[in-house]
Amino acid sequence: MAKLWEQLAWATTLVIGPTPWSADDTVRLRGTERITVAGGAPTQWAKIVEHPDVASADTSALRLCVAATAPDGVVEAIESRDEAPLLGVEWHPEADATAPAVYGWLMEQARGRCA
Repeated sequence: MAKLWEQLAWATTLVIGPTPWSADDTVRLRGTERITVAGGAPTQWAKIVEHPDVASADTSALRLCVAATAPDGVVEAIESRDEAPLLGVEWHPEADATAPAVYGWLMEQARGRCA
């Protein structure tokens, strides 16, 4: 569950869709509520991507997008529309030899961005 301070810091709004969940409602809400960051389970993303109205839906406010999925629907890559540096990993880089490269990149991207 998102915390209020996270919503304020990232200028996001929490939108809770109707229950039960449906791809129809999700595609519609992305445009009408001007959603900027969206989450969901891989099976939900698959249904959204396959939805007949997704191509014509207004997603201009969306800042984070799914860029690649595995054949089983697991999200493997995300992209930022506002060109912010972004990194998503599916493992614990702190637990193996990739830590210096991963954290080095994050620190390099953060330099000069924090005020």
